[in-house]
Amino acid sequence: MLGNVWEWNADPWHKNYENAPDDGRVWDYGEKVNKIKQLIRGGSFGYDPNVCRAAYRGWGTSGNRSYRKGFRVVAVARTE
Repeated sequence: MLGNVWEWNADPWHKNYENAPDDGRVWDYGEKVNKIKQLIRGGSFGYDPNVCRAAYRGWGTSGNRSYRKGFRVVAVARTE
C-alpha cells in the first residue's frame, strides 16, 4: 500500500545501495553516514504519482514532524 504518507524506515539515509546488507537486517549507520537523516519511502498525497512507489526514496529528520510522514502498522493473523 503506497501513498497517503511517506513511510519512515528503520534504515538511516544512504545515497545508494553500496555495501547494503542483503539479508533483511537494518543497515548500520557506519562512520560516513549522516546520523540525523532517516530513510522514508513511498511518497504521499500532494506529490506526483511517480513518487508513490516503494522504490522512491527520500529522507527526513525525526524532529521534522509533518502530516505527510508516518508509519504503517502490520498485524499478523494467528491461525492456531
